[in-house]
This record gives sequence, structure tokens and C-alpha cells, in this order.
Amino acid sequence: MAPKNGTAAMKTILVAGSTTVYNRLENIISTWDNRLALFSSDSYETTLQALEKTIVNLLILPFDANDDLFLKKVTNLTRIFPYIPLILITNGRNSRLQPGSEPDGVSRIIDIDNPENFLLEEIKEQLQTETKETVQGIPLHSFLQILECEEKTCTLEINSRQKRGFLYIANGTLLDAETGSLQGEKAAEHVLSWPDPSITLRPFNGLRRLQVQQPLISIIMNAFQLKSKAGIMHQDFFPLPAGKHQLPMQHQSTRDRKLPIEIGEKILIQFSGNNVPLESRMAGMIPGQLLLVTTPDLSGLNSLKPLVDNRREVLMKFLDRGRAWIFKARPIHCVDSPGPLLMLDYPGIIHYHELGRERRTPIFIPATLHLDSEKELYGTLIDLSNNGSLYRIKKSSEAETLFRTAINRPVEIRCLLPGIKEEQQIQGRIRNIRKRALEIRVGVEFEPFQSHLPDTIGRYLRSLEMAVL
Repeated sequence: MAPKNGTAAMKTILVAGSTTVYNRLENIISTWDNRLALFSSDSYETTLQALEKTIVNLLILPFDANDDLFLKKVTNLTRIFPYIPLILITNGRNSRLQPGSEPDGVSRIIDIDNPENFLLEEIKEQLQTETKETVQGIPLHSFLQILECEEKTCTLEINSRQKRGFLYIANGTLLDAETGSLQGEKAAEHVLSWPDPSITLRPFNGLRRLQVQQPLISIIMNAFQLKSKAGIMHQDFFPLPAGKHQLPMQHQSTRDRKLPIEIGEKILIQFSGNNVPLESRMAGMIPGQLLLVTTPDLSGLNSLKPLVDNRREVLMKFLDRGRAWIFKARPIHCVDSPGPLLMLDYPGIIHYHELGRERRTPIFIPATLHLDSEKELYGTLIDLSNNGSLYRIKKSSEAETLFRTAINRPVEIRCLLPGIKEEQQIQGRIRNIRKRALEIRVGVEFEPFQSHLPDTIGRYLRSLEMAVL
């Protein structure tokens, strides 16, 4: 039985196998919330088909004592659809399954002879756990790093241009992924490479084994390489939020660009299966084609050759102008003349941390911006540090004209910081301007001679941090 036509269903419940259970639950649920759609399937096969083709928020499965394979089928359903809560309905008089003895992946066992109010509350509880939350305003790879830092458990349902995929996360670890016929690491890399993904949080019952062996950062880097090859890499950087012990990471395409490292500078190489990076030196490069580095300090060329022959990507790191750079490259060949050298393919994407960069805190504070004697502009401060801020203003012809030649011009920002009574008049200089479809973002560096400023902003930022704890 399909969902009733015309039902504006916010949630869908599938009852499999029993007309008696379906009829009773229909009577109970119809008196509670008409935004629920209840439908049924009459066999294991039709249940699978319904779960694959329909968005189901709760699966209710009556226990079948006559089916010797029943528990095996339950295990299969909870493994294939680990994001759908499952309630087993039993008859306490003849069932060998009792509440409290739920098989792995089963959310609850309920006796059908319980009072209607009890049944309804159990269903409400499971629907509440399945409440889907859509994440907006943050890139997928950034959100994964947040989940890793906070050790969250969930399923991420990702949709992008008629493509759908799932990422399964337990205690912050990406266990498995799937999209179409792809599974594990390949699926994760493809999902992370999709343009403009929508992210939906769903439950995870834990019934997926570890299929992603690489660290999350390696998966993210591989995904950016896929994105770069597909020609959908944005020209600007993609900021990743820092965890408690991480620096923010940014990403840059190397298309038509030389790596920011000079000949003779130190570069570290970390081979697969070896946790200790080995020291090397940059010997040369042909942008877009290959890199040439000195052979790392091993016992000899023979010990390096197997690592090169397996063609597995290596992790490479170097420092340049206050940034720690990292990228992946695949070894091509090693030679011993004119000296011990290692050739690698050229990376499609490189990543970097800003070392010692002032931490910026996201905020949302109305403010006015004053450019010399020009008319004041109304907008919002959207991030803040002791050294500067990002100011957002609605795009207009007047603002575009005003900011056309504004780089390095002095500016004053006036605002009220929550918890601080006095209006703040902050002097600075415009260091960068970014124009978007509907807004203009102005990066302001504060002038250093304002003695009160570090203490005032520091107090405000500390109050934000305390509010989060």
C-alpha cells in the first residue's frame, strides 16, 4: 500500500508484512498527526524496493516466528539502511524476542499488546531521533573535520545535481561511504568532489565496518584533485575550520602555477605505511608535468625502488613564507645519475596552513563603515580578531563605485560590541575587497597605535569563547 495521495507528509513510516499491525498503527497515528504518511509492504523484497525508492523515516517490522531467516533479514536491512530507525513489533505471548534484547541495529522492540499511548510515544521517540537536519553555509570537507574534532556519530546524506551519496561516521571517524556502485574510499572521494552539495544529517546505527583506511585529510586532498581534474575547482580558496589542535587549512589549484618552493629547499616525503617523514631537497620542476627531488636518506637506492614501483601516492610537506604546504604526488622513477634523484608527477592541488596567523572568530554585529569624508555605509562585521575584521555590505552601484579604488585607504568602523557599553570607533586600512553576486566583503586591518583596542576586542572574544564552552 503506497502513501495516500494528497498527503503533505513530512515523515514517512513503512510497516512491513502484517496487515493487522498496519491497521492498528494507522488508527493510532491518524489521531496524532495528519502530516505522517503510513504505507505498507507485503514481503522482504518489496520492503527493500520501497526503502531504495522512497524516503522512509521509520521502518516498523512485525516479528515473523514462522520465518527461520527473519533475523538474518533484519540484520541485512539494518546494514543496508543504517540511517533508518527500525522498530520490531512482537506479540509477547509467543515471541522469543523481548524488549531490552534488541539485535544490533534495531532501535526498539515493542509488544503490540501495549496500550495505544505507549505505542504512540515509542513511535514519536524514534521519529524524533530521525529528525533530519540540513547543514548550510559550510563546505562538506569542513563539516567532516568539525565532526572529527567533536567525535560525532551520524550519517551524512549528500545530494548534488541528481547524485546521491552517504558518508557513515562513528565517533568522528569516517568508516564507510557509498554512492552508486562505489563503496569505501573511492565513494568518499567522489562525494567530496561534487559541486554545491547539500548536506543532511541522519542517524547511524553503527552497522558499517571500517572501509576507509586513509586519514580524513588524505581523502579530502584526493577529492580536491578529482575536483581539479573535473574543471570545477573554484578559483578562490576553500577554508577548513580548525579543530582544537589544528591550524586552518586552505587549498589552491596548481593549474598554470609553479609550486612556491625554491631549488635546494628542504622538503619532507612520507611514504605509505611509513609514519616518519624523510628529508629531501627540491631539485627541479616542470609545472604541470613533474617534480624532481633528491632521494631521501635511506640505506640505498634498492630500498627506495619498491616504494616507487608500487606507484602509491606519497605525502610531501615544506615551509615557505610563514606557510606549511602539503600535497600528494605519485612517484614515477628513481635514478642514480647524475645523482640520486626521485621523479614524481606534478600535483593538481596543494594545501597550506597559515603559521602563527591570528585566529578569527565568526560574529554578526551591525556596524557602519566610514571612508574619509564619504557617506557612511551600513553593513555587518562577520568575523573579528585582534588585528582585523571582515565587513560585509549589500552590493549597490554606490558601494561599487566607492570601493573601486579603496585598497589601502584609511577607514573607521563604528559598532557596539555585545557586553561592552561604549561605542567602538576602530581605525584601520582596507587590505582586500571581494565582490560577490549580492554583497561586497571588505577586509580591514586595524591600525596598531590604538592602545585600548587589543584589550577591548580581547575581552569580547574571550566572552564568546566562554559562551561556547
